[in-house]
Amino acid sequence: MKKKFRGLKRKWKLMITNLDKLAIDANYADDEIFIKESFEYFNRKISAPYKIELFDKLLHILNTKQKQDGKRCYLLWYLPNDIFESSILIFDGFIELENFLKERNYKVVDNDNYRLFLNKNKMPENYISARVKSEERVSVTATIENEEYINKISVILIANEKIISMVKKELN
Repeated sequence: MKKKFRGLKRKWKLMITNLDKLAIDANYADDEIFIKESFEYFNRKISAPYKIELFDKLLHILNTKQKQDGKRCYLLWYLPNDIFESSILIFDGFIELENFLKERNYKVVDNDNYRLFLNKNKMPENYISARVKSEERVSVTATIENEEYINKISVILIANEKIISMVKKELN
């Protein structure tokens, strides 16, 4: 007998299925893989097991894409406080990734983008450190400055060791 999921469960299963399709699609041409629908709004929050399931799915997509495509660079931009805003950024090569990091370096004074600061004291959650080696992740703070406010967001960047060492070098 086939079960019929209704409401949020059905939407959740559909989102997971769409993410699975993105993982195996070798011809994906966009510059970002992201979650199209948020399940946290108004007073609704998703529980930790669902966040971990979604993190595992993003990590699976990252690893699959890195194995499939050796030409492009993949960087998981993970927001622990708002997982639905997390995404996998896709760069055509190391030069494009390096330019992305240079534009967002905290030393750049005239910067319209957010600026990135290394956050060496921030320890990631247990489920992240259990799944990702310390050489493949770095904790940063993204700062958005405006005349009216300053917003600081905690971000964990996850990629292979070569890309993470470049990130650390550029942001030091």
